[in-house]
This record gives sequence, C-alpha cells and structure tokens, in this order.
Amino acid sequence: MNSVSEPLELIQNAHVFQNSGEDWEDIDLIISTGTPSRNHTKPNLSPWYINQQPVYQQPQPTGYRGDLNQGLRAQAYDPSVQNVQGRLLDENGQPLIGATIVVPGTTTGTVTDVNGYYNLNVPQGATTLSYNYVGYQAESLPISTYNMNVYMNSNTASLNEVVISSDAIQRIDNGSLFGGANKDNSLDLNYAPVAIAYTPTSTKFEIEAKYNIPSDGTRYVVKMQDILIPADFVYQCTPKLDPSVYLTARITDWEDYNLFDGNMNIYFEDSYVGQAQLGLQYVEDTLTLSLGQDERIEVKRRRIKADRKNQAIQGTRKDVREWNYVVRNNKRERINIQGDDHIPVTTSEEVEIEAETLDGGHLNEATGRVVWDYEIPSGKQKAFKLKYSVKYPKELYVRLE
Repeated sequence: MNSVSEPLELIQNAHVFQNSGEDWEDIDLIISTGTPSRNHTKPNLSPWYINQQPVYQQPQPTGYRGDLNQGLRAQAYDPSVQNVQGRLLDENGQPLIGATIVVPGTTTGTVTDVNGYYNLNVPQGATTLSYNYVGYQAESLPISTYNMNVYMNSNTASLNEVVISSDAIQRIDNGSLFGGANKDNSLDLNYAPVAIAYTPTSTKFEIEAKYNIPSDGTRYVVKMQDILIPADFVYQCTPKLDPSVYLTARITDWEDYNLFDGNMNIYFEDSYVGQAQLGLQYVEDTLTLSLGQDERIEVKRRRIKADRKNQAIQGTRKDVREWNYVVRNNKRERINIQGDDHIPVTTSEEVEIEAETLDGGHLNEATGRVVWDYEIPSGKQKAFKLKYSVKYPKELYVRLE
C-alpha cells in the first residue's frame, strides 16, 4: 500500500515443510485451517476442590524490577485446569499486544488481543505455558490456576542481538513455491491460482499446481491469496504516553476474506514498517491493524497552567490543570487524526472534578478519557486545549500532573 487513499493489499502465505523421510514430487497441495492435533471433543468438568494456598501479595508493576510473577511461579501445577485466561502486561502494567502464549512441544497456542487479554484451552498432559514477545524476556510458568495474569520484563539487549544471515534470506526467497515451478528452488512470480473450499469446521485452499517438497525440514513459502480490502485509515496518538503518531487500518467486513491468524510483515509507501501479529480470536465488528509510526506528523503536548487555590471558608482546595496540544501535518495529503488524553476520575463524594475546556473533545465520564477527531490539511497544524479542575478537602492529598 502506497497511500491511505488506496485499498489495503493483503498477501497471505503459508510455510510448508515436511520431515516424513520421503521427498514429495509433483504433488497436489491443499492447505487447510483445521488443526488435527487439537482436541475435538468437549472437555468434561472435574470436581473443584478448594485447596488452602499460601497468601502472597500481587507485585506492584510500576517501577518494579524484581520477579513480577513470583506468586504464579510459587504455585504448583494443577492437572484439573483445562482452560487458562488472563492478561499479559509489561513491567509498567501496560498491555502487550500480539504476544504469543504456547504449550511447549505442541502446536497449541494463542495471541493476546489489543488489551493484552488471552484465552487458551489446555491440551491433556500439558504442564506449563510459555509466554513470548519481541524485546521481552520469555516466561515459562506452571499451569496452576484458571486465571494467570503475567508480567514480562523488557530486554532491550535482545533487540540488538538479532542477526539475519544472508543464507537464511536466500533460503526463504529461493525456496518459494510460487507458481509451482520450484524444482530448482527458483522464484516464480506467476503465482498459481487458488480454489477455496469450505467445510463446517475449516477452510481449504487448493493450490492449482504441482509441487516438489523435499524431506529436509526446509520451509517453503506458498502464496495462498492476494486480495485488496477496503479499509478506513486513521492516524492515532496518545501524546501523554508517546509523542509518536500511528497509522491504523480499520476493516469492517473482515469475515468475508478467509483470514487466519499469523505473523504479518507490514509495508507502507514502499518501506518496510515492521512486524505485527494478526489475531482474530477477540475481533468483533471491526478488525484493527496497526501499520506503524509516521514520523511526518508531529505532536506536542505542553502544560500551560497549574494553579492551586485555597478556599478558607469551605475548607477546600481547587487545583486547575491546563494542557495545550499542537498537531502538525507534514505529509503531502490531508489526514484524519484521533488523539486522546484523560482527566482524573473519582469514587469519593468529597472530590469534585470538572472538565472546563475540551475544545471539541468527547469525554467519557466513566473513564475520564477525552478523544479528539480532526482533519488537518497538508502542511497545516491544529491546536487545541484541555482544562480541568479538581476540588477536594484540604486534609486530603491529591496528586496531579
């Protein structure tokens, strides 16, 4: 995709390899989304016994660098657990999106959704779960409870230790099965047509070509479909946490395109953006894909007011905060951008919070989240403000930015 005015092009490939001991020559290839190793019968409930467990305190994520999963690590494996759900967070309590959770030694696994949540049926005999995310230290924990909220520590050193060898790149490219003409492992860009068939439980992709797949474990790439998908593109930013602006594609009728979970390589405007995980387990009406950062859009957030007034007669204090935002569009085309911030929320009747200036933002009073939606022409900028006040008794301590 070269512009947000064009449809999103999605190319889905399958990696095919085999170690049967017999080379496959001139075979018909059918790729199915079904998983034969997965359990195909409904699990049965076992008696649920309440066992006395040692009490431990949930670690505080923010600023903590010890063993965040000490409590889960201390618990013993529980064979009665047949389903595990929970949330995957970094050491600062932020959700990890697209992280993988697998049962070691099997093909059973899942990925986290946009809020870091996951849900996984545990196959019989599984005792541990492995948690992995690029740039973070992997975790392996015993399956001890039905709810496992896991923290992962960042490992910046690992990003500097990744080496891509030219031999590996050549093997992937030259090992393509595109077009079926792969007897010499050469790359053929005239891709073979694919017929799609459906069963009650899976989708089959019948590749209309003959293939040679040696029994050497080498991964070959088969192109399954190349489709153009209409999408709504919007730029998003949360300047309080990150000054970067991210391009997001929203697909409404994603169920019509025979998509399946997997890793994605993302390209935009003839440049490689990075990798992401396509996970469909938790998608509802709209499939949202992050296409990475766009450095040609600048966002600045600056506090312009921080006042405190004491009201002696009422015995209260009133704190006022005001923030200024400036978004500049340095791109050649008009953009739609969505920015968000938040104001405090309270459950105390003694604390009063008032949003005094929103500048066109929409406030969710339950969460305090404020969202702005703007169109900004090429080469122009947009400025807006957020102002709120907090009124509370003087004997209370309220921390604001």
